[in-house]
Amino acid sequence: MSESIISLIEAQSVRFGWTQKTFCLRAIGNARLPERLKRRAEYDEEIRSRILSFVASNPPDLDMGADTPHATVNPNDSGDYATKTDGNRHE
Repeated sequence: MSESIISLIEAQSVRFGWTQKTFCLRAIGNARLPERLKRRAEYDEEIRSRILSFVASNPPDLDMGADTPHATVNPNDSGDYATKTDGNRHE
């Protein structure tokens, strides 16, 4: 998402003949936006790489379930609970 906005800012800055800071200041009142978006895109890529690395080195344990590796699921539990005024959950 950030990269498409960065591309838009770059293209429109060239079109207007302004710096990216000037374009963003006039368009939305925030001259710092281009730098923030670029830092965010770098951070997003770092997070993506870390997630993919974790997934690659930690295959799901099929015996325990891929969604909740440490949870036991009760097939009779509908998940519908009512909270009474005493703050306790009651089925």
